[in-house]
Amino acid sequence: MSLLGKLSLLLSGLCLIIVVSTSWILGGWLPVLYIFLALCLLGIILALVVDYRLYVGFLLMKTTKNGMSMGVSILITLIFCFSIGYISVNFEKSVDITEEKINSLAPQTIQLLDSLKDNMQVIIFYKGAKGKQEKELIKQNLRLIKKKSAKIKVRYYDVYISNKEAQEYLNELTNKKGEDVFIFIEYKGKRVLVEQPFNEEKMLSAMIKATRREKKTVYFLTGHGERDIFSESGSGISELKKALERSSFNIKSWNFVQEGELPQDISSLLIVGPEHPFLEKELEWLEKYLGRGGRLLVAIDPDKKHNLKDFLKKFDVDYRSHYIMDQVAALVGQGKFSPIGVYFDKEHSVTKSFQQGAFSVFHIASDLKAVENDSSFLVTELVKTNPNTLSIPGITQKKIEGERGSHALALIVEKEEMVKEKENSLDQKSKEKDEKKQKTSSMVLAVFGDSDFLSNDLINSRGMNRDLIMNTVSYLVDESDLVSIRPKRLKATQLILKSSDQMMVVLIAIVLPILFFISSFVIWFRRREA
Repeated sequence: MSLLGKLSLLLSGLCLIIVVSTSWILGGWLPVLYIFLALCLLGIILALVVDYRLYVGFLLMKTTKNGMSMGVSILITLIFCFSIGYISVNFEKSVDITEEKINSLAPQTIQLLDSLKDNMQVIIFYKGAKGKQEKELIKQNLRLIKKKSAKIKVRYYDVYISNKEAQEYLNELTNKKGEDVFIFIEYKGKRVLVEQPFNEEKMLSAMIKATRREKKTVYFLTGHGERDIFSESGSGISELKKALERSSFNIKSWNFVQEGELPQDISSLLIVGPEHPFLEKELEWLEKYLGRGGRLLVAIDPDKKHNLKDFLKKFDVDYRSHYIMDQVAALVGQGKFSPIGVYFDKEHSVTKSFQQGAFSVFHIASDLKAVENDSSFLVTELVKTNPNTLSIPGITQKKIEGERGSHALALIVEKEEMVKEKENSLDQKSKEKDEKKQKTSSMVLAVFGDSDFLSNDLINSRGMNRDLIMNTVSYLVDESDLVSIRPKRLKATQLILKSSDQMMVVLIAIVLPILFFISSFVIWFRRREA
């Protein structure tokens, strides 16, 4: 080989080392690396041109031809293995056998992904090597989402390299300077920042916000000793407020005495734990609100001096102001007057996604009954206790007596009206279209016999409290996809092997390798003797 050829190959090797090491250290590609890549290719071409006779002679040698035949065989084998790996990765089929479905997407996520009309961009910024590890974890979490929908497009940027993009997205995040990874969701020009931790729930919440063209406004009523939406104490409901805000709701409070009748931008009104009676005018406003298709949630306790019992009877709900005594509550660490809801309506969209074995935890709750009359209200029992609970009129009586049975703790009352809209038209086709029935907004009233289950102490309990209230509010505002995703907790999975299974494991793990080893030795020895 000539001296020029050696120098050319040396130059190519040095340039290749510079390209690989620089891109690996920086974790990205720099435009200047194209120069070294071009020099590498130029050096290889120059070496081939200068010593082309040497390479041609080498290729025509018999040993080279035999070696190339072996090389082609190896290359074909590698291509075959690579093809199998590519097919297995890109056309993956898996079965999730974990009890908590750790390796599956929630039905709510699947519903949202199926509804996407355009591409949704997931933009991830990480700070060099410091954020690279967390970036890889996020990449694994996004694997199922990308696999489910081809409309999810993911882009990664190193903050230290992609300065232009980093300035565009991160300049306004002055309160998050200590974080190493940032995720943005973009859909149809709307950009939403994903809150930490970057789990499926937070990702779905950001995706929902990005797909919403407008925010629904949920009001909490105040002025009657209701639970405080800003209080971080155990009896407050600040956790509920935060959860609703994460689900793309505007949260406001309303006081009848200070501000009068309910505003026009209201999507739903929540009355949680009032302790004092309502004025007659306030009850009239509530009834008027429901009469025009309003959406109201009432969560009241039996040991408070509210006067909503007669108001609820107008909507076929009998709030009995009794106390539910549940001996099973001790199994989940609760007192006997903290009933457990174990039966959920399987048809209603609020609770139909709850799996068998789910439960919700209440505290000092009253049972509810539907008033039987000929009204047009449809009453659904959302949550019920087990059949062995007692409904008693008071907890101070010496002899505990009451009605034994499965008692309702939550009801949904609905009323839908069908109207015809007729307008003057010029031809018969228009008249036929005008005859079609159109559904107007319907009244929905959700009633709970307890407000403690919404408190900070219980809303994130082991039960379904959080899911129950979030799904209920979402149903009230006609946002069925804004439902709660319960955090998935990995449970230990026990593997119990029978004696036959143990023998099979021993056979596969020990006996078969030994037989293969002996067979290969015998074949080698016979070929050596031949």
